[in-house]
Amino acid sequence: ERGERRAQHPRPRPLVDGRLTDAMHEDAQTILVAEDEFASLEVLELLLQAEGYRVIAVDDGEQALSKLRAERVDLVVTDYMMPKLDGLGLCDAMRADPKLLTIPVILMTAAVRVIPPPGPPIVAWMEKPLLFDRLLQRIAEQLPRR
Repeated sequence: ERGERRAQHPRPRPLVDGRLTDAMHEDAQTILVAEDEFASLEVLELLLQAEGYRVIAVDDGEQALSKLRAERVDLVVTDYMMPKLDGLGLCDAMRADPKLLTIPVILMTAAVRVIPPPGPPIVAWMEKPLLFDRLLQRIAEQLPRR
């Protein structure tokens, strides 16, 4: 169903089958965004691209983990509640992999009562709806501009 909805709303993207094209500079910092709500994923992707980041956008935790293992990623912004593998499950998988443990994660949640366990790879958690200025500030704290 989600794939059909995406197909109905085509737009130019720097992603082709999840791979970055040359639409963005090779030296740009890469942020992986994992969010199962299409509108939120699209807004985050556009916001971060406008700030000069390369963005890999996926809509579940399993895809996120696969991309983390296949691509160079500087930071992850992930939703807490997602299908297949939720945000905490993704962080647990990253914690178990020494190659992924050092990638900072910003965890987003609409479930106010959910407080993630402290420590790597989680560097921050933010309540939804997001304040984009705060998100960009959190990202800048983790990814100083080159």
